[in-house]
Amino acid sequence: AQARLEWLVVSSPVVVYETAVATDQILRFVTDNVTALTGRGADALVGRRACDWRQVHPDDVAALAEALARLSLTRAPQ
Repeated sequence: AQARLEWLVVSSPVVVYETAVATDQILRFVTDNVTALTGRGADALVGRRACDWRQVHPDDVAALAEALARLSLTRAPQ
């Protein structure tokens, strides 16, 4: 089952990550698929804030800020 899950994650075009949205937003886990999307490896991102505003396109800042605000209100920290 573990091997199948790993294959599904690696072969999918999505990035799976874990962060504490309601608190510090530090990335605790990121799949290696992030390299294809961002050009940066997972190791370079783990331990950093999930939302580095300097890397967000200016046209997307308002929508991302609104989405993060809604998420932080609806999800309790784990």
